[in-house]
Amino acid sequence: GEEVLARWPSERHDLVLTVRLFDGTAKEYRDDKYTHELRCGLDDDSSVNDCIAYGVWEISADRCYITLWVALYEGGDALLVDRETGAQVGLDSPPHAAPDGRHWASVDHDTAYGSGDIDVVSTESGAPAVIATEAGVFCSVERWDSDASFLVGCGSEESSARVEYRVMWKQNGTILRVPTGRNAPEAP
Repeated sequence: GEEVLARWPSERHDLVLTVRLFDGTAKEYRDDKYTHELRCGLDDDSSVNDCIAYGVWEISADRCYITLWVALYEGGDALLVDRETGAQVGLDSPPHAAPDGRHWASVDHDTAYGSGDIDVVSTESGAPAVIATEAGVFCSVERWDSDASFLVGCGSEESSARVEYRVMWKQNGTILRVPTGRNAPEAP
């Protein structure tokens, strides 16, 4: 029991999710007290802003990063937390790690409550930081193609109009989306 908990990077007690950092300190994320009750969001329109709950989404293979899901009254966000420094970056959706673990792709496909952003996060210079972004795309991550590019699918998964793109980024923060040929749009 105690030995397993000492190695596990997070634990929950009641409304508090604790993430353990490598230096022995911890970061705490506290759920709103009404989040786990049926009345969350029923008191008034402003109470929906208080309906926040934190959960562990994923732990990186090297255990250096932990992704938290931040459940909101409608929709949600994600936090990528560096267990070495405690630094974190907020994202619209849970990120996917590149094979080498130095970059992460966060692609928001939630058309109801999301922004549709594609974000590339780098951990190369210490704390995780968004280094490239493209707004309003509404795609989903298919898989990493290499350490420097990943594939996204845009459009309904059931539709024959779904298009696959290879996503790359430049040092100036520009995102490049290149059709892969799978349902590629016609050239003008």
